[in-house]
Amino acid sequence: MQAALDTALFYSKNRKMFSGRSLDLDGIQRMLGEVTADLGLSRLLYRKAAEALGTPEGPLMAAHAKRFLPDAAVKAANTCA
Repeated sequence: MQAALDTALFYSKNRKMFSGRSLDLDGIQRMLGEVTADLGLSRLLYRKAAEALGTPEGPLMAAHAKRFLPDAAVKAANTCA
């Protein structure tokens, strides 16, 4: 996800559209903002699930992370492509 976001940011900073950068367009900013939020949430879920290993909450937290992260990664790859 981070690599896809970095690539999309680099491209949109350097791509000229409508006499400006494509990064200056609200739609591009919104899409990349959603990817950034999903990336942060994914990292948080992953860390918290790892910290909870061996506790009663561990399996449930791991299941939540396992359910969210792949979908977020696919969404990020599609958005940034």
